[in-house]
Amino acid sequence: MKVNRLWILLIISATMTFALAGVGKASTAKIALDPPEVKDIDPGGTFTVDVTVTDVNNLYGWQFLMHFDPDVVQVDNVTEGPFLGSTGETPFPLPPTIDNDQGFVIAGSTFQLPFPADGVTGNGVLATIAFSVTGRGTINLEFDEDETLTYLSEVQWTNSHGLKVGIPVTLDNGTFSNGGQVTLSPLIIIAIVVAVALCGIGAFYYMRRRRT
Repeated sequence: MKVNRLWILLIISATMTFALAGVGKASTAKIALDPPEVKDIDPGGTFTVDVTVTDVNNLYGWQFLMHFDPDVVQVDNVTEGPFLGSTGETPFPLPPTIDNDQGFVIAGSTFQLPFPADGVTGNGVLATIAFSVTGRGTINLEFDEDETLTYLSEVQWTNSHGLKVGIPVTLDNGTFSNGGQVTLSPLIIIAIVVAVALCGIGAFYYMRRRRT
């Protein structure tokens, strides 16, 4: 009986060891922006950023929702990158939804039916977003965690917004900065007014003493 218990403990220990080893090897795909930071573009200018994916395995489709400040930048268009079609299969890009009043853009793409036997693995560009600069400031280009997805061939609808996530994914947001108008606090304004007033009074009495 003691021997049987010992063997059971050894089997459980070995099973957990292999399971933990498998977890350690599992990779999480990452969606990010390239470049992650854009700076010093004046209003009236334009720029583009790539939406990239790294360490993805067996990808059949993707979707992202990005928020931005429409007072500083506007989205002109979204074009699909080469990654999903890099194996020769034809992807089906979804028409992007661009809302430059609320400040968000939705885009996505998936393989067409019948699905290929394998998805795409590796690193690449999912899409390119073209922006126009309309103002000044420092803002985030921020992925929505609930609406930015990567998925496998077996697509399952789980809510009214999107597809079930088939591949674990982390999100790296980006930033845009081109400075902004300097805003002075009330205390600083008062200090400047007092300093100017004191300088004026001092100059007045100095000139008066010279005359006398």
